[in-house]
Amino acid sequence: MKQPFISADEAAARARELFMQGYNCAQSVAGSFYEELGVSRQQALAMSAGFGAGFARLRETCGAVSGMVLVLGAVLQRGAARPEDKQLVYETVQKEILGFEAENGSYICRDLLGLLEKQKDAPVPSQRDAAYYAARPCLRLVENAARRTAQWLEKRHAQEAEQTDPVLLDEVWFAAHAPVRPADGHKGTFGKVLAVCGSEQYRGAAALCCEGALRSGAGLVQLAAPAAVCNAVAARLPEVTFLPLTGDAAQNAALAADGQKKASALVLGCGLGQSEAAAALVSALCVPQALPAVLDADALNLLAAVPQPLAMTPSPARVLTPHIGEMARLMNMDTAEVLADQTGIARRAASDWGSVVVLKSSRTVIAAPDGRTLLLDAPNSGLAKGGSGDVLAGVIAGLLAQGMPAFEAAGCGVWLHSAAARRAAEERGPAAMLPGDILRYLWS
Repeated sequence: MKQPFISADEAAARARELFMQGYNCAQSVAGSFYEELGVSRQQALAMSAGFGAGFARLRETCGAVSGMVLVLGAVLQRGAARPEDKQLVYETVQKEILGFEAENGSYICRDLLGLLEKQKDAPVPSQRDAAYYAARPCLRLVENAARRTAQWLEKRHAQEAEQTDPVLLDEVWFAAHAPVRPADGHKGTFGKVLAVCGSEQYRGAAALCCEGALRSGAGLVQLAAPAAVCNAVAARLPEVTFLPLTGDAAQNAALAADGQKKASALVLGCGLGQSEAAAALVSALCVPQALPAVLDADALNLLAAVPQPLAMTPSPARVLTPHIGEMARLMNMDTAEVLADQTGIARRAASDWGSVVVLKSSRTVIAAPDGRTLLLDAPNSGLAKGGSGDVLAGVIAGLLAQGMPAFEAAGCGVWLHSAAARRAAEERGPAAMLPGDILRYLWS
């Protein structure tokens, strides 16, 4: 997705080319916007394959509009969770349908708007329902539908580019959002974190992550990992409980997924590696995902190898913590492109994936799907060591387990991590400090 949108002329040309190749009306429109849908062109064509076949009895315009609805609905609903967000999706799609009708002088089958009216709580039509009002239109209608869709998307991207500057993440913001810890609370009050982290090569990552979760205030932390990793962490952290993964890839994935049912929050990826077994764990725990979760490190690297899986499973309670290189892989961009517009890229990723994004760098950007954005401008070269991100992932997961909303948990976690790292650098010096030193100063 290197380009935020395509021009109206290019969209019309793409739609015309697909239509002349024999694709149905909906495929011709939807297939022209595969980047916006977050999939490959072949996947976009497959998604809309059933939209325009066998319904010649309906007006031709309906088929072109079905492709438009697919694109607009998918783009608008990314991250939409509140009732007012879903109402906006419905109203925008309805407006575009009526506008297309007026501009083309054609009558659109009222079944289309009737269907949308019934689906206000889930505005993006299913393939079965969309097929009901799809029909094969003439070439002019396909071109016009693609052109109008591109114009709407260009306007939307322009509005996103004009968003206000991010809010500075500082002591004032943290004090206003920090979690309250009741004096009479018990370990159940403060939640349980399931950490699916660590591998033979990266045992320390699991320990740093688990201690980060404990020191951020979580009541319980359980580590699901190979036996060797569990043994290493047990020697350092007697407070952690364990779910040893001793079976094959499928058995371990099933065991971790079952462990998730008893957790308040999940942290996945720290030191996990990129083996077949690790990929099975990520697949089992990420799709679908209702549990508040932090996805870090190798979980992101494994997801980057799958065509836009995050766009397919929006989760407002999910926090992604990529560094610049991981974000570049996830967005199919060069690192230079991400560095040039960190705030814009973080906002776009949060919107596209329907999740909170923490884009880690010397200046960290935290973006929510609804456009809220924080900026931490506190460079510290002492954090430029392997393991610092593992501590942060654990801290955020611990705050999620305590019931904090994802955006606030991410903001508070980043602030706690940075403040503790500043203290560590002051005491030991940025060159000598270690990620483990950060843990000593959390909440101090």
